[in-house]
Amino acid sequence: MTPPPGRMRAVVRFRESCYVRAAPSAAGAALGVMMRGEGLPCGGDASPDGWLSVIYRGKKGWVSGRFAEWVLQG
Repeated sequence: MTPPPGRMRAVVRFRESCYVRAAPSAAGAALGVMMRGEGLPCGGDASPDGWLSVIYRGKKGWVSGRFAEWVLQG
């Protein structure tokens, strides 16, 4: 999975509430919680098993692709 192409800014939008993790795994330390409908800047990559990287409070974090998706904002 890769971020959407284009000149627009990619963000991760949450379909359900979920934890932002320090590593791409449910075992990764929880950095915070995002609520349904909120968004974070895209970190630019994804893990092979569907975790999406995000920028959370200035640091790289990870969220499960089961709860979030990449979208473009202009």
